[in-house]
Amino acid sequence: MKIRLPSKDELKALEERAEARRAAREGPRRRQRNVRSLVLLAVAAVALVALAADLRGLDRRVTRFRKTGTNHVQGDAADIAAGLGEEGRRYDDPKGLFHVIPPRHWTRIEKTERNFYNAYWRGPYGMDMGVRVTVTNGVDFAGLVDRLRRIEREMSAETHMEMAYVGEVKAVKRTVQMFQTKLLLFDFMTGDLMHHVQFDVPTAMFDEYEETLTRVMEGYRAGRIFGDL
Repeated sequence: MKIRLPSKDELKALEERAEARRAAREGPRRRQRNVRSLVLLAVAAVALVALAADLRGLDRRVTRFRKTGTNHVQGDAADIAAGLGEEGRRYDDPKGLFHVIPPRHWTRIEKTERNFYNAYWRGPYGMDMGVRVTVTNGVDFAGLVDRLRRIEREMSAETHMEMAYVGEVKAVKRTVQMFQTKLLLFDFMTGDLMHHVQFDVPTAMFDEYEETLTRVMEGYRAGRIFGDL
């Protein structure tokens, strides 16, 4: 019996039938994959919308906290402002060198060998306040200003200096930009004693806190003005 090879038309018809069978088998699975993809895309879209709404809400909360202080955190700018002048919190230096009403809800840290401040407080967000009193060794106010300007020239940090008052005492107010924080400093003299008060605030929050921390100095009073420390 002679074997006959299929013609081109027959081969084409066979390929078309095979392709139709494959399409019939793959159709339901392809539709299932498409449905799953659409469901996943819909879930992702809903999640993105929810995330965007949450971020907008967070931004509003942060803005409201910074500008109005309605979301209170102990020791923040609004809390400090509300506690200014509370005599019941006054700190009296054991040696009688100064008296100060520190920022409300800031924690005083006991003096250690590594802490050269006479008194030191820590607040939220890594902020702190330190007070140091030293003997002038004959330096007058003009000499104090010259010394601070020399330090300013020697430092690589950005600094700003202006005259101010702590009570009725003339003082030097400085701001110094460090790497990640900004310092607010007050230096003044009473008798033969020199007072140095320093606030350390994260740079991003400094503008919000500067005025309030400056008002904290309204509660600072020098004690005795002479003595061997």
